[in-house]
Amino acid sequence: MVKHSEQKSFKTILIVEDDRSVRRLLGQMMEPKGYLCVLIKNVTELRQACTKHAPAAVVCDVRLPDGDGVEACVEVHERWPSLPIVLISGDILGVEAAQRAGFKGVLLKPFGVEEFLSTLERELRGGQ
Repeated sequence: MVKHSEQKSFKTILIVEDDRSVRRLLGQMMEPKGYLCVLIKNVTELRQACTKHAPAAVVCDVRLPDGDGVEACVEVHERWPSLPIVLISGDILGVEAAQRAGFKGVLLKPFGVEEFLSTLERELRGGQ
């Protein structure tokens, strides 16, 4: 298995969000910072995209139409333990579920651009 850090697409970020406007907004926040964003709307696409794109990180909504974002990210983390993951949620229960699963990069919507980017960059640095 190829490590994500060894891929050419070291700045590719998967954005998994079912709300089209939020998905686009996140991409628009990240692209000026030099990230290539792959916009994804569900868990099924997330599983396929992790293999296809070898991303530098994943940003994932907790609630998705075809599954639980936390559970999907646990699966992704088990397969690629060094892949940084940021989870976002519109409610505190989603944030708490992500934290209980062991994720540190967790944000409650709505969040600001700087808060989002600093959380992502911290996760890209290994959580430091």
